[in-house]
Amino acid sequence: MDAKSIVSAKFPKLEKICSPIEIEKVHSMGAQSFVHPFKVYMLEKEEQPFDRLAITVPKRLFKLAVSRNLIKRRVREAYRLNKRYPGKRGLIAPEMKNYDIFLVYISKKELSFKVISKAVKEILDSIDGEKE
Repeated sequence: MDAKSIVSAKFPKLEKICSPIEIEKVHSMGAQSFVHPFKVYMLEKEEQPFDRLAITVPKRLFKLAVSRNLIKRRVREAYRLNKRYPGKRGLIAPEMKNYDIFLVYISKKELSFKVISKAVKEILDSIDGEKE
């Protein structure tokens, strides 16, 4: 991955956790916290130059795929706009920690983009606080 793709505000596949094995590893070994409307699992990864994200919306809470997909789109967009990358929140230092982040949406309501964005920003700011 080149430096140009790291500094972009895109959300490429390299920044997504796609493997069920990787997701299970973050779920079982990661630190757990709660930021409404998410249960957050984070696992520190030293070998990767950026944070990676996985999102899940339980089928038992939202029976219709349309609803689940809407929520996942809102979360992805909130992450894309607020993620940490060079130029936005300072340069990446060699000792900077990066995480695999697994977000589980646990609210029973479809929340607005504004509420979801605020929660995602709070999660990312808490990660920044841990790094310093």
